[in-house]
Amino acid sequence: MKRELRIGFLPLTDCAVLVAAQERGFFEKHGLVVTLQREVSWANIRDRVAFGELDAAHMLAPMPLAAALGIDGLGVPMQTALGIGLNGSAITLATRLMQGIREHFPACLHSSPLRATGLKALLEHRLEHRLVMACVYPFSQHYYLLRAWLEDGGLVIGRDVEIQVIPPSRMVSALAAGAIDGYCAGEPWNQAAVQRGIGCVAVSSYGLWHNGPEKVLGTTHSWAAAHPDTHLALLKALLEAAHWADEAGNRPLLAGLLA
Repeated sequence: MKRELRIGFLPLTDCAVLVAAQERGFFEKHGLVVTLQREVSWANIRDRVAFGELDAAHMLAPMPLAAALGIDGLGVPMQTALGIGLNGSAITLATRLMQGIREHFPACLHSSPLRATGLKALLEHRLEHRLVMACVYPFSQHYYLLRAWLEDGGLVIGRDVEIQVIPPSRMVSALAAGAIDGYCAGEPWNQAAVQRGIGCVAVSSYGLWHNGPEKVLGTTHSWAAAHPDTHLALLKALLEAAHWADEAGNRPLLAGLLA
């Protein structure tokens, strides 16, 4: 059984199960010596898992499927045996856009969840250049929800809106610089924009797709086949960590670990 593992993650709130498993000793309990390796983008995660630099990783739910289908550009089949997060992302718009909608089209703010009709009306009213929105990866719940939300509001992708891919940790700086008009990303990057006064949360992923799959534990097919006992031990450790994290009394300690 392989005991020393390197597991990749992005610094998002939903890496909590991995952090809890490490800091609360669940990996050690199941005979694993784990190094958690922080990455800056989902493309890095994909590449490092595909080429064996990481044994497993915190992944966007569609990533293993895209890899298994061979449509991710690498063609290295991947899989998942464990979901580690539902929802947890949101669509944030630049504060100036939300202020414009509130001033000129306040009736558009009455829908729940908020629709993108106000954004469409504002774009036509101001006759601006097309909007630039961002998501974290092409094969992600973020991309699919952002696209569906925009199209539901009457916006045409490619004509009215351009969607770019930006790593989560760079969303706030891109919004502050005016390079993008909004984005769909996981926490803490929506609240970070709100706290800086440059963004407003328009809608949460929970409001668009109740309990939609957000993150999973991903490995390559070949790694899982070569290390079945290690894979099982890893799953057990993460399940125990998830139960621990789900206890309300443990939330303050978990928040401290993530901070």
